[in-house]
Amino acid sequence: MLLLRSKSLFNYLALASLFTVFNAYSEDLDFNAAVEDCYKGSASECELAGAFLYKNKDYKKAEKYFKMACEGNNSKGCNELAHMYLEDVLGKASYSSAISFFEKGCALNYAGSCNNLGRIYESKKYGQYDLKKARASYEKACYMGESLACSNLGRILADPKNPDKNLRKSKELFEKSCKADNPEGCVELAKIYLKGDADDVNIGLKLYEKACSLNSKDACWEAGNLYAVPKAKDDKPSDLITAFQFYQYGCNINSADCCYNIGVLYEYSPEFKKDSHMAPALYEKACNLKDGLGCNALGTLYQEGKSIDKSEQKAFSYFEKACRLKVSDGCMNLGLIYKNTPGKNNKPDYKSAIKYLEMSCNMNNGLACGYLGLMHEKGEGVERSYRRGKVYYDKSCALKSSFGCDMSQKLDDIEP
Repeated sequence: MLLLRSKSLFNYLALASLFTVFNAYSEDLDFNAAVEDCYKGSASECELAGAFLYKNKDYKKAEKYFKMACEGNNSKGCNELAHMYLEDVLGKASYSSAISFFEKGCALNYAGSCNNLGRIYESKKYGQYDLKKARASYEKACYMGESLACSNLGRILADPKNPDKNLRKSKELFEKSCKADNPEGCVELAKIYLKGDADDVNIGLKLYEKACSLNSKDACWEAGNLYAVPKAKDDKPSDLITAFQFYQYGCNINSADCCYNIGVLYEYSPEFKKDSHMAPALYEKACNLKDGLGCNALGTLYQEGKSIDKSEQKAFSYFEKACRLKVSDGCMNLGLIYKNTPGKNNKPDYKSAIKYLEMSCNMNNGLACGYLGLMHEKGEGVERSYRRGKVYYDKSCALKSSFGCDMSQKLDDIEP
């Protein structure tokens, strides 16, 4: 029986290998045929040849065939060529070239080109900011059925800074976009409903659920949050199990916020406490997705040896990442490691401690300001000064840190 299984497996692998070879051979034949027809004057075949080369990362040759397609008035070829210049895959980003080819694609009624043109005109990144042109481009793309463009146009019309603001029209556009299964339209429409009464909030939640099923990371996170912490106007109790399901879906499509929230549920929620050993992996995934809170949480677990083997070195590394990602607690924790850990000559590195605590304090972390006050009061790495200590304690207190308030009160009766 084992031999038969081995034969079956061998036959399956041989067949799979043969199919892969045949598929590659078939693609090569298709490409060669596309190139031949391209040189006979078929612009659509030039675009197919360019797409094949782009897929295989032969960008220089892909550029050549997309250009030939665009010159033959193939709108998709113009659009793909514009993307190459915009995304710098050729090592020579050219916004002016991208705009030129998007404009031609749009003129040839390629809705995606019109929408991309709108994005360029709406953003200040490309040096071509022009809200009127953005609106016109989105309008044309939306009219041609580009659902994302309808959502983009709705967002412009909903902008409070827009003198031509039209909330009724923007809602209609979001509805149109959402009905066409564009997740961004559903998300924007949900935001409008969440400003209403309890019934409207429920509609907003359903819209977030739909957008999440359409792979919107933000929608999964928002839906999870509404189940975890219902809005005050909604009398529903907290439902962490359903919240977890939305966070999990979001995490599976690489939402750092959702991964982090699952980690928090595993670490702190009684419903999930039995699986607390899974928190580190979720925080690590969030951290790898550039979420500083995830980095800081993982650093704390390593520092405390909680649900993971204790490691000061790894804790330091993750606090450092969190600080680089502008998380104030990460900078504070890094500063405290420098303050409390003996370094050269068996003395703490107070200079580095002050550097990171100041970074955290400047991000309005009240506890970090309090620790700075303590270092100035004690003269750790700086000249001893009750006055400077008091300044930091007062700032700490103003930022709602009870530690800062207590220390400030203590110094009130001490002469500097």
